[in-house]
Amino acid sequence: MNIIKKFSAALLGLVMISTSATADSSNFAGPYIAVQASAAGIELDGTYNDPTEAKPKSDATVGMVGTFASVQAGYNFPISSNVFVTLGGSFTPTGDASFDANIIKT
Repeated sequence: MNIIKKFSAALLGLVMISTSATADSSNFAGPYIAVQASAAGIELDGTYNDPTEAKPKSDATVGMVGTFASVQAGYNFPISSNVFVTLGGSFTPTGDASFDANIIKT
């Protein structure tokens, strides 16, 4: 509970000293290019049941983390001093992932 109180007090202090930034949208007008990288993970839990074995039930967990990247490009059009419209696109190459499982008997 003490950690929550300290965190809340620190957050309140940051909110009180922060100000909103204002910038003219013409500063953001023109073309842009962006590169992005991400990571995603998956975990699978499973149970295997073989009544002919001495230990008929086996539990297993397998996981994998994959990374991918994307490229974005576009153009910003200023509408007013506070608003701009973006026309752009992005490309994310697709791939595939697979798991191969082998039965290991000990």
